[in-house]
Amino acid sequence: MLWRTVFLSTALSLCSPSVARVAPMITWVEDGYNLIAKLPCVSCPFLYQDTSKGEDQRWSKKTAANSLLLNISLPYTTPTLSINQSPLPPPASTTKLPLIHAPQVYHDISQADLTSLISSNQLDTSGSASFGLSYAYSIRHIPGKPALLFQFDVLEILSDVPPEAPVRFKLQASSQQMLQIVLLRKPLLSAADPDDAYEIVRAELVPRTEAAKTAAAQQRRTMVYSDWDSFGRKGTAAHFASSFGDWLVGYLDSGVWGLVVFVLGVMAVFVVVCVACMFGCEVCSDDYERAQNGKVREGRKRRGRGRAADVESGWRERTRGKGKGRFKTPEELGLLGRGRVVGVGKSD
Repeated sequence: MLWRTVFLSTALSLCSPSVARVAPMITWVEDGYNLIAKLPCVSCPFLYQDTSKGEDQRWSKKTAANSLLLNISLPYTTPTLSINQSPLPPPASTTKLPLIHAPQVYHDISQADLTSLISSNQLDTSGSASFGLSYAYSIRHIPGKPALLFQFDVLEILSDVPPEAPVRFKLQASSQQMLQIVLLRKPLLSAADPDDAYEIVRAELVPRTEAAKTAAAQQRRTMVYSDWDSFGRKGTAAHFASSFGDWLVGYLDSGVWGLVVFVLGVMAVFVVVCVACMFGCEVCSDDYERAQNGKVREGRKRRGRGRAADVESGWRERTRGKGKGRFKTPEELGLLGRGRVVGVGKSD
């Protein structure tokens, strides 16, 4: 009986499939500078594409425990964290926030599969669905320590697949977690060491607590994915200028006719501006300027009439012989000119 029990247990252990080890929430790629966080996406729809028939099928939704992969990296010289190759500016900065996309995986993804994705640099091209993130983050000093506390919270996920039913889901579950990282300033060991270098000493997933939100409320920056695109915040003048410039460059690259139309358009705009300036100066002149211009024109008319009257009166006096400088006859000019008449073409 004992041997039978031992035989059955051994057979079952040999025949049962091996259970793959599930990847941890935090996977270190390089200690202190690079890690992969597996952030659970509570109640999020899971998007998948059936490839069992050897071809890509339509994207579908199903209910399954899933997570978002966040690739966290830190440079050796500055405390500027990057998430999925997108550097985050300091919360006090006015720099445009980056667009961040995160791949979706099963929550129980094996450690071997995750390691394979990391080693082959295929986290962003793993074939799984990728979501745009609406997020909020904060960076603040830890009192009494040369360290920084970084918190990153995903507020919403968005995807345009499938095209007929885009996904937009807010992470509002009470059990939803966020990423928290502690950065410690590195000591200066030599003159060549940077004075603002940090390293990651702790990374973990923590619950959304009111204390954490309140403490970082004043230093927290929020990015709503649907309000932004690659040209900046939608509806702003900078967004219009950037999008128009990109369209113009693309249009000019389309061919020689695009360049010709652009040159003609510039010439037309120049002519319109010149005409507008000419007529605008007259329309926009004030009452004082118009009065002064009227005085100048009136003075010119009076001087013109005075000169005409003087010429006419002088001519009359000369014709009557009363003027001191009357016009001389050609004969008189000939006598005075000794036989030559200047300007008449006649000689005695």
